[in-house]
Amino acid sequence: MPDLSKVGRKYGMLVVTGYVGNGKWRCKCDCGKETIATAVQLRTGLKTDCACMWAQRRVKHGLSRTPERNVHMMMLQRCYNPNHGGYKDYGGRGIVVCDRWLGKKGLVNFVADMGNRPSPKHKIDRIDNDGPYSPENCRWVTEAVQQRNTSRNVNVTWDGRTMCAKDWAKELNIGYQTLLYRLDNWGVERAMTETIRRKRPAGFIDHQKVGPAGPH
Repeated sequence: MPDLSKVGRKYGMLVVTGYVGNGKWRCKCDCGKETIATAVQLRTGLKTDCACMWAQRRVKHGLSRTPERNVHMMMLQRCYNPNHGGYKDYGGRGIVVCDRWLGKKGLVNFVADMGNRPSPKHKIDRIDNDGPYSPENCRWVTEAVQQRNTSRNVNVTWDGRTMCAKDWAKELNIGYQTLLYRLDNWGVERAMTETIRRKRPAGFIDHQKVGPAGPH
């Protein structure tokens, strides 16, 4: 059953007047028009009017058709829309958006804090993968950097440095899967220091070991 206590509540310029099904609510705008909004749209400030203020907002902050707006909108969807494909990895495990980036001024504050998206290759990234979307925990990064900060990545501390396993594999000149196997079965010290044994061709003779006279 829907939470009918929402009826009568005001979100921005919208007053909830009833439930219409499928997680959607009928609302009346201050301008007199009716509109339909989802609980997520109301709670996160994605919808605060019937669209009568859209043109005015566009003129006011000029962000309605920008890459930053798309990034901000998808950030909210991942955290608050259970029907979004990425929800289980974000909102589903407790990732939230800070209050400053929510509501009718959320987009403006987001751009003020983060600046413009540097390039189409840049994405919003959380420094602490278990932390919130907030000014102190977010940065613009390329996808390659972002992939190294995912919860699926493996970080290894050795010789006073911490890097992801992919970067260690590249530095040690061994395969990534080989390094993961070593870490799982050998422990860090042996995994990072033992030289890799390569298969030698049939008939190979190591003359440094047998000497010029050949094998005995």
